[in-house]
This record gives sequence, C-alpha cells and structure tokens, in this order.
Amino acid sequence: GLVRSLWPDDLPLAIATVEKTAAGKNRTFLRANLYTRWGECDSRAAFAQADTYANAQERNGIIYAILDGVARTAPVTAAERILSFPSGPKRISIVRVLASSWAATDPKAAVAWIDKFATATVLERREFVSTLAVTWAQRDLKSALAYVQKQPNVKFRTEIIYKFANIWGLSDPRSLVENI
Repeated sequence: GLVRSLWPDDLPLAIATVEKTAAGKNRTFLRANLYTRWGECDSRAAFAQADTYANAQERNGIIYAILDGVARTAPVTAAERILSFPSGPKRISIVRVLASSWAATDPKAAVAWIDKFATATVLERREFVSTLAVTWAQRDLKSALAYVQKQPNVKFRTEIIYKFANIWGLSDPRSLVENI
C-alpha cells in the first residue's frame, strides 16, 4: 500500500503530517501503520521519536506499532525490547506478534529465545509457544509437531495439537491424519 511505498527518510514528515491533519481513529490508524513501517526500516529513530510523546497511552501504542515492524525484520531486537515492558495484555499481544513473525522466518531461533525468556509469565510463554507452533506448522507441520510434543504440560500440548487439527483438518485431512 501507500505506507509501504514510502522511503524511510520520508516517514518522519509523513508522521508529522498525520499528526497535524488527521483526527481520531484515522490518526491512530495511520500513525500506527507509519510507525510499524519505520520500525522495519530504522527502529532506533522510530523509538527515539516515540519517546517524545508526552501522552503515555499514545507513546505505548506507538512503541507497540514499532515493535510490530521490528519483529518482522529483527526479532531478537524486538524480543530484547519486549523484556523491558511490564507484564500484561499489551505485552502478551506483542509477544504473539513476535512469535508469529519469528516463526515465519526462523522458528528454531524463536524456540531458543523462549527457552531463555525467564521473565515471561506462564501466560506469555504459553501464548508465544502456541502462536509460534501454529505459524511454524503452516510451513513445516512435522517440525512444529515435534516441538509441541516436547512441551511438558499435556493439556497445553493437546490444545496446540487441537489448533493444528482445526487448521489442517479443513485443508488437508489426509496429511493431518498421517502426521498426528
């Protein structure tokens, strides 16, 4: 779309224009998309700009948008930044985004990271592993299934396998039966 066609050097001006001209939900939506794009291109500059927002709610929304972009291009950087946020619904939301993006590019690195994510709450770990596994399974069902089968909690393991079944049962039931 239009935002993706912008050069990184044009993003600050585009954001300033949105801040001056757009209102309400349109501003929030456009700003988030622009910051996500900036997070993909130059996260340091985007984070520096986000820090200039006085309103904590706006600043946090912008930071999460930036992290969405960073998670697509530099998941380790995004993961390190996530560790600095307080636990809660927003952090869980960005953990899901990170897991999905990372699973699409390097699921084994994502697995290694979650194993070291000592400050994760049980819910964050579950959300990360579940999202990672489901996204990974869309590319490589056997590897994702092998990973899931190593999860120590039987109920959790079963929940993820059930998600696999919902996805593949509709599109390729034979493959599902052969692999699970």
